[in-house]
Amino acid sequence: CRIVHAGMADNQHGFHEFLSAFASFIKKYPEEASSIQLCLPGLISQATQKILDKYGLMDFVDAPGYIQHKDLFQYLADCTVLLAITDSMYKIPSKVYEYIGIGRPLCLIAPAGSITEKFGLEHTSSFVCTSNKQEALITLINEMYLAWKHDNLPTVSASFTEQFNYKNLAGDLSVALTKAIRF
Repeated sequence: CRIVHAGMADNQHGFHEFLSAFASFIKKYPEEASSIQLCLPGLISQATQKILDKYGLMDFVDAPGYIQHKDLFQYLADCTVLLAITDSMYKIPSKVYEYIGIGRPLCLIAPAGSITEKFGLEHTSSFVCTSNKQEALITLINEMYLAWKHDNLPTVSASFTEQFNYKNLAGDLSVALTKAIRF
């Protein structure tokens, strides 16, 4: 079970709380520890590296460093779940839109009532958590893990991902600009 958080791994938006919960999940379910991995393609801040070391997580983390963007998409496609965390009520993390095109389930951690929570609930192949409290995050990790273990991960519909295809979005923008010029 590979949970991927692409991009800068720092404590922005509460990522360290997720790491703490991941460490607690491993301690709580040691028999599952060899079957789960947190993947962090991209840069890792010094503070995050200290947290990984503090919790002894490096045996459960794949940290390949920076990956060229075109190669990153293959890396993401080989995962189980794509993780995005935000503390904003009004902004969906931009990585979510890249994630959608990969066609893998999403794990979204966002405030209750936020636009990201609403988006995740509409995207039926998402795991959504509205708390950064340890027990809620452990439950979220366990839910994703069990869905993977029982081959019951939600599937991403092609019609949903197609809505966010950059070629379609560029076409929509072109039509909108053409209409605006006519006015």
